[in-house]
Amino acid sequence: MRYQFATEELDYAPFAGGQVFYGLPGQAAFPARLASEVFLRCADRLAQDGVAGPYVVYDPLCGLAAHLATIALLHWPLVDTILGSDIEAGVAAVARRNLSLLTLAGMERRMAQLAEMIASYGKESHRLSLAHAEQLRDRLRAHLQSHEVRAHAFCADATQPPPLGSGSLQRPIDIVFADIPYGRRSTWRLPEAAPGAENDPLRQMLDALRGILPAHAVVAIASGNRQKVSHEKYERFSQLRAGKRRITLLRPAAKARPG
Repeated sequence: MRYQFATEELDYAPFAGGQVFYGLPGQAAFPARLASEVFLRCADRLAQDGVAGPYVVYDPLCGLAAHLATIALLHWPLVDTILGSDIEAGVAAVARRNLSLLTLAGMERRMAQLAEMIASYGKESHRLSLAHAEQLRDRLRAHLQSHEVRAHAFCADATQPPPLGSGSLQRPIDIVFADIPYGRRSTWRLPEAAPGAENDPLRQMLDALRGILPAHAVVAIASGNRQKVSHEKYERFSQLRAGKRRITLLRPAAKARPG
């Protein structure tokens, strides 16, 4: 694919899985540069529509939320709030730890853990991770001179309207960024469906989102190349392919918008 926005020669190593961000076995990381490109394409569309940032970003299938923290650290001036949810409580708990890295206290706590690992094991990989954490801490300090990014991760079923009315959301969602399950390493994990219920989790997720999204919102869905992403309540305005992924960019369909 051709990158239109994430074109700078940046060192993405500090954002790679197994470095600074917390991980879990079996949880794959979303590529940092691709996450940056997708976010910037969404932000560009909002700007074209006259919606200025900073923006509220939500991922209803956030996994460990490292990609959300990456987006904030790379594009802090464009980010107001980061929200993520996952159906698995243990995964959502790690997501909260990763989003805590958007605070100095959280980043310094992670650096202390890495320093303890160096003292205990003396591994070069741990020293490299600490050096990367120091880079991210310096970046974070500079960002915090302008504003704080609010961040919250919680446990929720993506096919149901998210519980956003408890103070976690102070502004409407501007961008949805969801990496949906595909392939062998990721599957939808859903409560048992009622007899006769629709069994299309992507459609159910888009239905649930449409009930809470404002008319200006944009939705980015990362899927497998063979997966088709469409819904009559949304219109596609862009699509790109990156390796085995297809990224589909949607916005609420005009006929479905309020007013």
